[in-house]
Amino acid sequence: MQPISATAAANYAKNDASLITQIASISAKGGLTFAGVNGNNGYLYNTPKNGFLPRAGLSWQFAHGTVMRAGIGMFQGFLGVRRGNVNQAGFSQNTKHGADHRQHHLPRHPLQPVPRRHHRTGGRRGRVPDLPGQGISYFNQNPKVPRVLPVGVRFTARAPGRFHGAGGLREYQDLPPEITRNLDALPNQYLSSSPFRDNTTNSYLTATVPNPLYGLVPGNSQAIFSNSTIARTGLIGAVSEFSGVSTTTNEGYSWYPLAATGAQKRFTKGLLPSMANYTISKFMQATNLLNAGDPAPVREIPIRTCRAASP
Repeated sequence: MQPISATAAANYAKNDASLITQIASISAKGGLTFAGVNGNNGYLYNTPKNGFLPRAGLSWQFAHGTVMRAGIGMFQGFLGVRRGNVNQAGFSQNTKHGADHRQHHLPRHPLQPVPRRHHRTGGRRGRVPDLPGQGISYFNQNPKVPRVLPVGVRFTARAPGRFHGAGGLREYQDLPPEITRNLDALPNQYLSSSPFRDNTTNSYLTATVPNPLYGLVPGNSQAIFSNSTIARTGLIGAVSEFSGVSTTTNEGYSWYPLAATGAQKRFTKGLLPSMANYTISKFMQATNLLNAGDPAPVREIPIRTCRAASP
């Protein structure tokens, strides 16, 4: 909990009638912390160790020359270098250039242009850098391994020396693609359910009200602390003292059902071999949030961009 939480709640209670009556109070909670301090482990992420990869198959010849094969299995992806967001920015602090007082463009010492005493970064030795008023993001230390669950059934029939045919159904399910979620999103309970533009709801949410966080962090120039008024939407989120808190979650998934059939005629009686195949499929995914506060991503058919080959 932030030190300013109690004061912010008291200021909010004084103006409750003009703010959001649906919310009993507000609180300023949450802040950044570091790996290896305050009880946190020093690992980059917690490696999943519950990988269970079962496989099963079936083959059945239920008529002469006709075979049915079916199979199911679980396959996993990988972590590590695949994840670009594990490269987190470190701490930084500028050290001024030590120039000569007579010729400002020259270093004070020709063999050591940078001063011997550098400005140290605050790092994890200092207090928790709450960064109030700013938008922050953090790395999810509990990633899930992508999984693929292919399920397939295949039928094969052949006439000896003349004809070979096959058909089957198959479905791939890929779990779990990452999605980015804003933890300070506007809760869906405040959204309008009207199928048309609802100016009444929009005007209520965007209207300005007295800001209970005004002046609570001296010297902070962020709008949430420097403006005496604030839009109602700025107080409804779970962490009002930040302008946004984003991270990645493993809620997404995709699936690819398909049905395929084919026939092949072998070389017989001087006729050349021929082949025909037909496949029908549809790729679908649930990797995007329709509203930032939705509990789960929306199921959709992704838009594919086709590019014509140059002559």
